[in-house]
Amino acid sequence: MKYIISTIVNWPLYVALKIMADFLNDKYAQMWYEDAANFPNRNFFQLLAERPYYRTVLFYRLKIIGSIFRHFYPTYTHFNLPSYKKVPIGAGIYLDHPYSTVLAATSIGKNFKTKQLVTVGNNRGGKPVIGDNVFIGAGAVVCGGITIGDNVQIGANAVVMKDVPSNCTVVGNPAIIVRKDGERVNIPL
Repeated sequence: MKYIISTIVNWPLYVALKIMADFLNDKYAQMWYEDAANFPNRNFFQLLAERPYYRTVLFYRLKIIGSIFRHFYPTYTHFNLPSYKKVPIGAGIYLDHPYSTVLAATSIGKNFKTKQLVTVGNNRGGKPVIGDNVFIGAGAVVCGGITIGDNVQIGANAVVMKDVPSNCTVVGNPAIIVRKDGERVNIPL
């Protein structure tokens, strides 16, 4: 019953998010969809106010409409997705506890997942390019004009300042590759 009530109250949100969740396989939209279903007494705008990092990504996804909505909501200082229109982000972004997280990348691929306290940012040489299916653990730092390949896992508190090839697991400070193409290795970056 609560799903029916929630659908009626939040229909604009449901339509947009259901399309993104089902047809684009966007896990972040699925989270939004579930939150809207769990809070049937809140409308679309109350959910935007209570879920600030969802709001940031939603505004990014809505482009022109999002730029209008951004003027009505306060800035959320604990999560930063700079340059809404300049950072291309693939479908399936999942931000698990994105507090004190900055994602200042040149581009971010599909199915990107990150934890809290992550910094993806600028250093000498520009901003990182992040491939598809990348996971960045809590407290990790990825800086510089580097490329993170597809299917890469970066461990918690790792500091990555050099290119990472595809199909790798990277840990430590300074970062080393501990798994490449499914085999255990020990390759410094």
